[in-house]
Amino acid sequence: MKKYITIAALLAAGAVWASADTHAICIYKNGEHKDQCSSPVRLTNGSSNYSTSDCTYIVSTGQLFLNSWTGSSRTPTTFEFNVNLTGAGYQQSGDGVTCALRLHEQSTLAGNLTISSDSTIWSSGSGGVTQNTISGNVSTADSSATLSIKATYKLVFTGAQVYLPSVSVTTGTVAFDSADIQLATITATTGTVEFSANSKIALADSQTLTIAANTLTFGGSAISADNANIETLGSYFTGTDIKSLSYDASTKTLTVVAVPEPSAFGLLAGLGALALVASRRRRR
Repeated sequence: MKKYITIAALLAAGAVWASADTHAICIYKNGEHKDQCSSPVRLTNGSSNYSTSDCTYIVSTGQLFLNSWTGSSRTPTTFEFNVNLTGAGYQQSGDGVTCALRLHEQSTLAGNLTISSDSTIWSSGSGGVTQNTISGNVSTADSSATLSIKATYKLVFTGAQVYLPSVSVTTGTVAFDSADIQLATITATTGTVEFSANSKIALADSQTLTIAANTLTFGGSAISADNANIETLGSYFTGTDIKSLSYDASTKTLTVVAVPEPSAFGLLAGLGALALVASRRRRR
């Protein structure tokens, strides 16, 4: 008889196993626990027994290293399993970077990625590498989490759904090419944030979205105070109408404010009417 496991149970089980080891990476296949590693897991050219879509790696204080470099050659590799980041990660000797997930030398994570805690992703490579890619869906299990990204080489999100918590780009370029993006804030003080011409960012009612980047581009065009307006950028935003869109050149910050939900307008109108009635009564 087949056994099924809920997401909640999977996360709970992952937390139990993670607490048992200082460098915990829990590997699940078909809902069954398979392995736990006391050192970072390095997968090269998909050479893992768990590289299929029915597998989930839960990374807490370990590091999942997806590597497309073997010996002296690079073979761009797609890794198909799912990944759940539940902790800050691990720093391998000599790297100088603590991260939970590392993509190296033109690697692609095609499985789903879940951000369940403050975590760091490192996109790395050497000469000739164009980018590393996360092509699976991205979701956030903790809305208060912060995802830090160190993009020594460009990291591109191309999933059908890319739902991220607050993002901090410590260095390099992070790019988006997705028609369904949800963001809280992005800070890339010394980095670059790119949105392709196909990108669509969904705004929630009353949301204020801020993107602070040393360089910010939409559709290949750099954003400045001259072209940051609803007419130019409005087509990149969906979900609800835009109340205001502005760019502060001194802080290099784009701010987009969505209109309140309809019920909020009704509430404001109602309060206004009550205030008017009260004012007329005082005059009498």
